[in-house]
Amino acid sequence: MYSLNKVFIIGFLGSSPRIQYSQSGLAICKLNVATDESYTSKAGEKIKQTEWHRINAFNRLAEICHTSLTKGSLIYVEGSINSRQWQDKDGNRRYSTEINASKILFLDRRQDINKEQVSFADINEMYNSSDNDISYHNNSIMDNTPFDTVPF
Repeated sequence: MYSLNKVFIIGFLGSSPRIQYSQSGLAICKLNVATDESYTSKAGEKIKQTEWHRINAFNRLAEICHTSLTKGSLIYVEGSINSRQWQDKDGNRRYSTEINASKILFLDRRQDINKEQVSFADINEMYNSSDNDISYHNNSIMDNTPFDTVPF
């Protein structure tokens, strides 16, 4: 029997990304992403439901997300679900479900990206990496644009 742990979401950041570094120097960026679902109840009332997702990005993907994304940014996330448990300071057992991102696409317009912080080399390295992936939807900078004409 086969199994698959794969998640795809499109949503808006509910807060600015937070970055932390592990003791070994691993960059971890935490994102909170909201997705909406609308439906009509049996009574004919339109109901909108928001679901919040905790996203973890690692390594260079984490650093690029931290410098390029802001609250309200629209992103596509591809990754896997990770559940964990721990004890809080009062000894209560706590649970958390998160998405470990393997790919993030910035769906906002390209000019909204912090151009001073992200270089084409960074993005090209990320795009070709087997660990993590980052892309820009529409207005793609990974198209046939010559390297010396990239606008940042």
